[in-house]
Amino acid sequence: MKYRTQEAINKGFEEIQKKGSKVITEGYHMLPNASLMIASGVIKNLSDRKKPFVTVVNSHSTHIPGHIHLDVLGKIITERLKRKGFTVDKINHILEIYRYIYTKGMNTTQAVHYIEEEFPATDERDEITTFIRESGRGIIKRHTKNNLDEDLAD
Repeated sequence: MKYRTQEAINKGFEEIQKKGSKVITEGYHMLPNASLMIASGVIKNLSDRKKPFVTVVNSHSTHIPGHIHLDVLGKIITERLKRKGFTVDKINHILEIYRYIYTKGMNTTQAVHYIEEEFPATDERDEITTFIRESGRGIIKRHTKNNLDEDLAD
């Protein structure tokens, strides 16, 4: 049972990665979501569903002491991203860079080289790759059976 649930969750995440915010805005079946988004101030009217928007998802919970503050932290992060001029396109650019670092099956050195060769030069790209190159201790990557040995070689 646990594995079926995990597969469903993974498929949900894959769908979000493909469609981005469209996953919760497209189709009539999503109108209840739109009403909640209007009520919470994420969008002002139904036509705003077609516009990109920034949101932060975290694991806020009143049942886990270490997560109680995350609702406030999420609001602060969202506001600061908007204030600093982070558009949806800029955030997606950063996410795509991190996708290559963490999920494309390359070790860190390969991923940084690929990103520098294939991604357009931006302040965000350069800051991320410079940080990784200059980090004396490296970065932490999630380890799976497939990439554990490769990452140890970095």
